Amino acid sequence: MDFRTLHTLVENSVWRIWRGEDPQSRQRFLIKELTDDARANPSHQKRLEQEVEFLRAVEHPRILPVRHADPGQGLLIFDDSQCTIKQFVDKHGPLSNDMVARVLLECVEGLESLHARGYVHGRINAQTVFVDPGGETRLGDFLGYRYETGYPSAEMWRQVRYEAPEIIDNRFGRPSPVSDLYCLGFFALEMIAGTNFPKLFGLSADEQERGRRWLVWHANEQAELEDWASKVPDVATSLADVVSGLIVKTPARRRFQTARDLGNHLRQLGLHSRRVLPPFAPEASAKAAPADAIPVRRVPPVLHLTERRPPSRSFRYESDGMVLVSRVEQASLPIQDPDIGTRHALLACQFLDWHVYDLFHPSGTFLNGRKVEGPQRVVRGDELRFGKHSFLVNLEFEGTGIIPRFDLLKRLHHGRGGDLYVARWMRKSGETKKVALRIFPAEFQDQNDQIRRFLRAIPEAGRIKHKNVVQMYRGGMTRRSGMTIWFLASEFLPNGSLRDRIARTKGPLPLDMVRQAGLDIAQALQASAEQQILHRNVNPSCILFDGDEQAKLGDFVLSRGEVMETLYDITRGRLDMGEYQYQAPEVLQGAGNLTPACDTYGLAACLFEAITGKRPFDGQNQVEILTKASQANWPRPSELNPAIPTDWNPFMAKALARAPQDRFQTGREFAAQLERLMV
Repeated sequence: MDFRTLHTLVENSVWRIWRGEDPQSRQRFLIKELTDDARANPSHQKRLEQEVEFLRAVEHPRILPVRHADPGQGLLIFDDSQCTIKQFVDKHGPLSNDMVARVLLECVEGLESLHARGYVHGRINAQTVFVDPGGETRLGDFLGYRYETGYPSAEMWRQVRYEAPEIIDNRFGRPSPVSDLYCLGFFALEMIAGTNFPKLFGLSADEQERGRRWLVWHANEQAELEDWASKVPDVATSLADVVSGLIVKTPARRRFQTARDLGNHLRQLGLHSRRVLPPFAPEASAKAAPADAIPVRRVPPVLHLTERRPPSRSFRYESDGMVLVSRVEQASLPIQDPDIGTRHALLACQFLDWHVYDLFHPSGTFLNGRKVEGPQRVVRGDELRFGKHSFLVNLEFEGTGIIPRFDLLKRLHHGRGGDLYVARWMRKSGETKKVALRIFPAEFQDQNDQIRRFLRAIPEAGRIKHKNVVQMYRGGMTRRSGMTIWFLASEFLPNGSLRDRIARTKGPLPLDMVRQAGLDIAQALQASAEQQILHRNVNPSCILFDGDEQAKLGDFVLSRGEVMETLYDITRGRLDMGEYQYQAPEVLQGAGNLTPACDTYGLAACLFEAITGKRPFDGQNQVEILTKASQANWPRPSELNPAIPTDWNPFMAKALARAPQDRFQTGREFAAQLERLMV
């Protein structure tokens, strides 16, 4: 189905919820679509099937209805919605008391219907309540289960920021309709507080994205939002009382035990108005990515057609030929049926896209149920019907014309080290995998020594099989259009790097997060040292985080078993000035007998900056920074950040000692001491 994308409402590693428009009818829909990686996982498709069954069993005006469902293709199409409440609040700020009360009443109406039928929504939050084009709200994006016999699904489907304690820990009791009311209370609190919502919990901008911190808060019986209403301007006392009565940890002590009781109380208060939410338009600043962010596709796709009914034949067509649909057995797409003509329809790849042409047979050619009357472009997930025979369309992209078998999706970074992309890797087995793909700059091909080290680093790093090491998949060289292009494909980690977090926070990061990242990377260094491999360039940019907030060590391009030159010689002066501060003195001085202590030094330097928010050595040029980094002692962390417990001072003094023999000698020793520190 070829919808024009208007804007995205919700996006994560499993699915994207976006607003689309039919270019012909101008009709708009809300579309929930699994990502390519998730579509290959049967459990995700099964989850969509369960959501469809759930929604069709609980139809209600306050519940978003499904218009079309194809879980096999990871696709659900709903009635149109212009945004989520989260998007609305992020743009317009906290809602007024009357609008909060109105939205709560609309949600309660939907919950009353659900609970009366024995169902629980399971994940009410600011991203699962949608605003329709008329400014009213509907419940959507359900976890959905029967509270008498069912139980919430795995954590990946939940939003722990709003999680009821009884769902986290059964000592609070079993999940029930009152669990939805607990989540509704925090949803209301976010509408009232807006972007200050996490601050009510004492969470920083970085911590608010960490699910573990929210889980700990909700599961802690003693954790309460004391006097929260005094921190939120203009909230009505009666509305604050309602919210406080919903967010009680013990289910039996919550003020409202049913949605009906809550709805009746809200109506008696009379806070709600007849106003609806105003139209939402995406920010004008949310422009499309620059033209060079995703390379122009120069390789047309391969067309796959799969028959929807037995015998379920499959066909594969290269882009350099035309496909004739005919009842003739020798045709490109033979359909043995008298209702199919000898020249029934034609499929052809033109301008890098496949198109279908009807050749005017009486039984017709249909694209997604509509008769084809002129050339129509077909895309992945479309349904083609010739007479009574339907085929599902899939497209195999072999690349963008840069690296064969890699489809570049988005450029993440551009710098002197080349371009880093998110890419889809089309493996020979037919499977696809999302990867991080680095394309090195053109001059890399002229650096013979660097190329030799690069080629040696790939198999060496591949020997390290560890949960805290970024996995390398492929690397090497390809020739295209007279150019030699060097590339490296590795595991894609969606939550960015430690460097990103330091830059975003512009100050110290939470101690517990930094310590856990340090423990993770120390394990990675231990695993690499056991393979006789030194990383030699540990810095915040190569400490990356996966979807579960686990830190992993990447960028082993400079690693190798022996040492030949100084770091400056290796990088040919291409290392940013600031990165010298993470190099051990013996590395900067070109020592020939490095030990794992040089890597633990680099890790300690990263942690130092993360907990203090500052680099210890400033300078106007490389020579000045190199001199200070090689000869000066590091300051004590507590001098730069008084909030740091004093036991971090001796730990950092040992980890950052100038002499290698005075430091922690292994990642295991480093982790053992780090784990004992207070946070």
